[in-house]
Amino acid sequence: MCSLAIVLAGSAPFLESPDDPIPTGFVLVAPFVAVAFSGALVMLLVKRLRGGAVRAVLGTGAAALAIAGIVYTNSVSPRLLVIAYWLPALLSQAAAWVLELSHRAAMRGL
Repeated sequence: MCSLAIVLAGSAPFLESPDDPIPTGFVLVAPFVAVAFSGALVMLLVKRLRGGAVRAVLGTGAAALAIAGIVYTNSVSPRLLVIAYWLPALLSQAAAWVLELSHRAAMRGL
């Protein structure tokens, strides 16, 4: 889920809208969040860093994408918003929830 969120958020600079010009901020926010998601994915692979830091980065990135998606609602086509902002936000939040549920299950098992 996190990898797909990285790919979708990182695709923002390459999306084109035939109708309207795309704002500069729209092209910059999602790739920066994709870089943060990449860092979270690397932290996830490091056994000692599987704790709250990964979930915090994923949740904060999802919130940033959701807020930016609301900001750009009137200036960018809905198709671009869904691809570059809403789907990555939902996927990263779902990944954070899965990590939280697995963390809770592991804590109950100990």
